[in-house]
Amino acid sequence: MSGVRWQRVSLVFRKELLEALRDRRSLMAMFGVPLLVYPLMMLGMGFLVQLGARKLAEEPSQIVVQGAESLPGLDEAIARSPEELEISVTPPEPAEALREGVIDALVTISPDEGGGVTVEIQLDESKSRSAVAETRIRELLADLEAERVGDSFEEHGLARNLANPIEITLADVARPGAMGGKLLGTMVPAMLLISAALGGFYPAVGAITREREVGLAEVLFVAPITRTELLLGKVGLVTLAALLTALLNLVSMGLVASKIGSSLTEGTSITLEPARVALAYLAAMPAVLLLASAVLLVATMARTYQEAGHYSTPVMLLGSLPAFVVLAEPDLTLHLAAVPIVGTALVMRDVLMGEEGVLLPALVSAASTLVLAALVVRWAAALYSPDHLEGGGWTALKPAALASRARSEQYVAPSLGEALGLFLIVLVLFFYVAPTVTDVGLVQSLATTQLLAIALPALAYAALYGRWMPRLLALRLPRLGGAVGGLLIGIGAPAITIPSLVVLEKILPAPIAEAAEMYLPMTEAILARPWLMIPLLSLLPAVCEELLFRGVILSGLRSHMNVHSAVVLGGILFAAAHLDLQGMVPRTLLGIALGYLFVYTGSIVPSMLLHAANNATALVLAVVVESTGSGSEVTDLLTLPGVSTYLAIGVICVVVGALLAARKGRPATNEAAEHSR
Repeated sequence: MSGVRWQRVSLVFRKELLEALRDRRSLMAMFGVPLLVYPLMMLGMGFLVQLGARKLAEEPSQIVVQGAESLPGLDEAIARSPEELEISVTPPEPAEALREGVIDALVTISPDEGGGVTVEIQLDESKSRSAVAETRIRELLADLEAERVGDSFEEHGLARNLANPIEITLADVARPGAMGGKLLGTMVPAMLLISAALGGFYPAVGAITREREVGLAEVLFVAPITRTELLLGKVGLVTLAALLTALLNLVSMGLVASKIGSSLTEGTSITLEPARVALAYLAAMPAVLLLASAVLLVATMARTYQEAGHYSTPVMLLGSLPAFVVLAEPDLTLHLAAVPIVGTALVMRDVLMGEEGVLLPALVSAASTLVLAALVVRWAAALYSPDHLEGGGWTALKPAALASRARSEQYVAPSLGEALGLFLIVLVLFFYVAPTVTDVGLVQSLATTQLLAIALPALAYAALYGRWMPRLLALRLPRLGGAVGGLLIGIGAPAITIPSLVVLEKILPAPIAEAAEMYLPMTEAILARPWLMIPLLSLLPAVCEELLFRGVILSGLRSHMNVHSAVVLGGILFAAAHLDLQGMVPRTLLGIALGYLFVYTGSIVPSMLLHAANNATALVLAVVVESTGSGSEVTDLLTLPGVSTYLAIGVICVVVGALLAARKGRPATNEAAEHSR
């Protein structure tokens, strides 16, 4: 990085390090939690588990047996094992005694028509004592059954072992340390990344948010040091804190897991190889850097300690993602390795278990995660400026403040908090409304979700602007070039998204046949009345979704960040709102195109035209796929007659449309100054 004076970066780093070491919250998160809290918590849990198990093992289960005369030998068998089962004095109401915990199980034996017996075991599954009693009763009945069958065989002159002709033995061929690796590989990735985020959080907030609270940021920005040098010094501190916390947590969890695993596993020595633990830490370092960058971004956005704590929740949830991934036990592939956080968790799991062939996936995981970390740092750097740190930052969603804008003499854009808050409201509405209207018909379902869950919240928010509502929604006639450009880009957009689907299918396989079956009612409705359904399915989502995502949300994003960051984030939110992982990449690309078109034309109309044209083209292609009966894979779509010609024409349409839309368009600049509060 040219022009950076590393001596001054080092000076900022040392200054922030000294301040972090004076902060008790930072010290507790970095040292107290991994060195004291985790060991005490894990050892305490292990001790309580062992204590409870020992207590249950030492006490006999209290049971009541009804109809014991139907199973000769049962009373004698119970009497031979008084340390496990003990017949309780028959209470007046055995079922009531079971519910109250006086007895652990109620056994009812009755003869059946075939000369055998039926055994019913009643227990309270909410109590551990009942579960232990069930196991003991089942083992006793199995032994009694084998004994009775053996006696019967002997009476008929047959060998007793004919009752159990197959003998099963188990042999564990796991590599040394594999058991310990599985134990750690299940819990370590999530706990390590969460602890890393926690360890970097307090130093980040202390280095940036505290300076903003006390007004020190103003002094630093006039000091003889560049903004980049200031931020790099703080990045170094947060990264060091996160890495150190992750290392201490890994060592602590490894030692505690070894102790607990050895004490809970009879006859088995669970060993942990230090080399594997070290390699797992190296594999986790890129993800730790990503989380450190994320908490740095949170600290840059927040105005106060309390606000930073609220915004840190998504970062902690991101760190907990490996827990769900590892539980599913997927194989480590290059495609999954390329997914940040997910790839790290799987690489750590395989390293701890001693699996081979981890090097290449580990390199892919590290590369993709470091790229994302660099983008997050770049975003934080864009926000680390006097205008932002000295400004109002995030603004709460207050109806009274919103209503006052209708009387304001100057237009004020939505804040970032308002934009994201509205997005979450729409997401919740869509999540709950869409499933409830799936059976009312295609048109009714589409109209309900689009109008009530998407358009209504956007229009209700915009209505609070009063006379400024048309400006908020950019309801103005566009230039002819912008409108034609939007139509051309929309017609050609599937030519870009189809190849992305082909690539995405390699990562998340989803045959077209499954998607076609899911959307079969839509396809049938289109084939029945294409002249009505294609315009309706194209225009309604285009109008409603553009009012929300480009009219309100993008305006809020642009008031807080530069235009490129706002457009990209808006595209991601647009794709995420559809709740379709398979379509995340193509919809993100479409959302970015819609955002830039909105910015350059200054009107929401071209974005609506692009959106509608894209929907119509995609629907026509879907009808063609259904009518021709193509294969079940996405790649089979490329073999359809005329598709290659459309792809070539589509790319040309996109290029020509982009040139028309950008010609004499507004420069892609940040509107934060124009819309400042």
